[in-house]
Parts: sequence; C-alpha cells; structure tokens
Amino acid sequence: MDFTQLLDGISDHPYATIILASVITGRTTAVVVGALVAEGFINPLLAYIIFVIMDILGDTIYYFFGRIGRLGGKFFIKRIGLEEKLEKLNGGLKESLTKAIFIGKIISFSKPVIITAGIAEMPLFKFYRITVPCTLVLYILYMSAGYFFCRWI
Repeated sequence: MDFTQLLDGISDHPYATIILASVITGRTTAVVVGALVAEGFINPLLAYIIFVIMDILGDTIYYFFGRIGRLGGKFFIKRIGLEEKLEKLNGGLKESLTKAIFIGKIISFSKPVIITAGIAEMPLFKFYRITVPCTLVLYILYMSAGYFFCRWI
C-alpha cells in the first residue's frame, strides 16, 4: 500500500476516518478537520457531532473503568485493613473532583481524573454536567483554530 491509496481512502471515507482518528487523538484531529472544513471537504456540523459523541463515549468508558476498579479495590482494601484511610481520602477527593475534571478537560489530562471520578463514585449525572459542556466548548475551539489557521496560511 502506498500513500496515494491511503489518501484516496481518506478522501473517499472522511467521516469514518474522523471516527478512527478521534479515538487515538481527538483534539489534534479536530484541528486538522477544522482546516479541512475551511477548504470545503467536510461538513462542520457532522464532524462536530462525531467529535462530541466520541469524546463523551470515551469519557464514559474511562469513568466506568474507575467504577469497576473500585469494586475490585474495595475487596483488596478490606483484606489489608485500609478502609478508614480510603474513606478519609474519598471525603477530600469528592470536594475537589469537580474542579479537577474541569481543569483536566482543558489541559488535556482528563483520563486519570475521569478514572478517579469513577473510583470516587461521583454520580453519573453530575459527571456529565461537568464533562459535556467542557466537551462542547473545547471542540468548537479546536475546530475553529484549524479553520482560522488554515484560512490564515
């Protein structure tokens, strides 16, 4: 396979390519897609919807990894007798977790924080109240950056 075949495949199936690339690195892909929107190759609304859905789906998966890990962790913690220390940690963690998720989403360090939200058993609705608005705004910004930088260059 050579690069012309690869580029032909990408141009023939741009939205499938967006889905696959957003799994690996959504923010960088959003900037590139913004540039492609500026050139008229991609529908901006459809691309934006794909990015938002893929990011929220990824956040949900990481959140449930934390929830599942907590169940296994509880069994292990009971066996070694650290239950009191875990409860003290959860109290402090729940107070600052909302800010940590918000900052983590902004600086692209959200996966460990999202897993921690699952471990701390943050209610799912509260988790979505934080992550969904951040995702909506961030992908508008990333796609806009690609759009305007492409126009500028």
